[in-house]
Amino acid sequence: MRIPGARLVPMGEWLDGAALPALWQDRTPVFCCRTGVRMLRVLAVARAAGFVGAVHLEGGVVGWVNEIDPRLPAY
Repeated sequence: MRIPGARLVPMGEWLDGAALPALWQDRTPVFCCRTGVRMLRVLAVARAAGFVGAVHLEGGVVGWVNEIDPRLPAY
């Protein structure tokens, strides 16, 4: 399941820095994973790379489905 408009990028590409050049400089990155826990590591990498305003989606995709769009499958 993916949130509409989201891009799927494997966590390893964030942790090794390979995905960082693809981030838009003029937008606030919002990271999410299934439940929101693993993205805290990615958030730390992004902030260390200068994306100080980066955030993660509290509750992850499951939280999105539960609170925003229950029509979507929750895994």
